Amino acid sequence: MSIPKGTDVVAYVDGEREVAPAGSGASAAAADVSAAVISNDDAIKLKNAGMGDAVIIGKTKATKGSYHLETSDNIELKRMAGCA
Repeated sequence: MSIPKGTDVVAYVDGEREVAPAGSGASAAAADVSAAVISNDDAIKLKNAGMGDAVIIGKTKATKGSYHLETSDNIELKRMAGCA
């Protein structure tokens, strides 16, 4: 992707990620993103940040997950963020 110089760009990411300039191994950064894993805590953080259900559902479908879905975990998700 090429963005003209002087263009304002806003990006939303899941956590701290450095953006590499073009030609500096950006493919390695892409591999890092594909290896990301979302957890119960991440879903709660997204909800608490004001993200809508569609965004959270899309994120969970597009990202490898590591979820804890025991009864107590589901109750905690419901209590903390209303997303269970």
